[in-house]
Amino acid sequence: MKLKSLRSRMTAMFAIAFAALILIFGTFILWFARHTSERDAHSTLQTAASKMQREYSEARQEQDNDGWSDEQVELTQQNLALVIVNAKGHGTPITPGKVPPWPRINRQAWRIQTFALGSKTAVLGFHWQKTESTLRSQALMLVGLCLTLLLAAIFGVWLLIGRTLLPIYELSVQADAASLEYLHVRMEATSQDTEIVHLVGTLNGLLERLSGAISARERFYAAASHELRTPLQTLNGYLELALMRERSVEDYRAVLTEAYAQSESLSSLVQALLLLNQLEATSVHEKQTFDLGEVCARWTEEFTSLAESRGIRFIVCPSEMCCVEAMSSYLDILLRNLLENGVKYAITDSEVHICIEILPKGTSLTIFNQCAPLPEWNEEKLFEPFYRPDASRNSDTGGNGLGLAICKAIAVANDWDLSLKQDAGGVQAKVTFPPRVNQTH
Repeated sequence: MKLKSLRSRMTAMFAIAFAALILIFGTFILWFARHTSERDAHSTLQTAASKMQREYSEARQEQDNDGWSDEQVELTQQNLALVIVNAKGHGTPITPGKVPPWPRINRQAWRIQTFALGSKTAVLGFHWQKTESTLRSQALMLVGLCLTLLLAAIFGVWLLIGRTLLPIYELSVQADAASLEYLHVRMEATSQDTEIVHLVGTLNGLLERLSGAISARERFYAAASHELRTPLQTLNGYLELALMRERSVEDYRAVLTEAYAQSESLSSLVQALLLLNQLEATSVHEKQTFDLGEVCARWTEEFTSLAESRGIRFIVCPSEMCCVEAMSSYLDILLRNLLENGVKYAITDSEVHICIEILPKGTSLTIFNQCAPLPEWNEEKLFEPFYRPDASRNSDTGGNGLGLAICKAIAVANDWDLSLKQDAGGVQAKVTFPPRVNQTH
């Protein structure tokens, strides 16, 4: 069964790891105990056999059965049994109690050491069955102790993990209790642990960015609905007025001309909205290489007539050939909007400067137009759709308030940097193309 709880999975992984460690440790302990017992038994047998051989050699005589009285007590105390086998193969028990059955000895119950005593053979046995019973008892005690330790450790780890994850659970409770009616949701740190404090800070930063994005999106929807409603109401009003009574051909023509102008404005606005949505919803693909200077020259020529009608002159800084990678439509839209803004918002009989520079950090395109300074300058808001810091200026130029927003969306989609800067003489728009999309010849 798959464990869905993080607490359960962590406890289960600890239990498996700890059980494996206990198994390895317990197996080693049991092996070491058995190995030590085997070694002690072998050492006891060798020591007793050497002693008996030495005493027999010093006595230089064969003892009868009654001469083993001293050895009987000592061997019995050492858990040893002695059988003397004569030349005919008959064994005579020397020690009381259980002795190794000769010649068929049970290797599971006895550890045997045989050695010669003159013409006879001594069979010295260590009663291993007692040691085996002791080892089994120790093994059972060790298993019980390990199981108890494992259960206690699992319970302790379960409580510890629960205590560790409690701040995260409390954060989820805060998030669940937050209301969508209030966009400015802020979470409080449920503990002073560095990780929790960092997590709460990151979440609050994310919530603030989401709140800003939602607010901007709501302003966009409200402004878009207003911008769409105005030409529709105007168009509807002209048509309704024309249908109220019979009119002359000239009157109908005037109404249709105005209706056409309003429909053109509405069509342009809808296309700009669709383009802005496309830029924000899709990714850039199929890039091509373009000469930035050549594209700028083409659009400068496109706006020459508009600039001359307002007495505006283009000043283009000479530059070497510089290639950038971009989608053709995106680069054209960016330059068209920036140059159009530069011409429309420049004061009469002024200059629009266009400069392309190749820098170590990338290639920059700068468009500067001379204009009256804005009293309330806010670069971030200037890139918001339908934002108009000066309503009278926009009414004169006929803009729909989407040009800079579209330029910003294009820059973000292509990883370009677009910025606006105001000084005493006018406004500068600067686009920086990163080095990885540059090709300088």
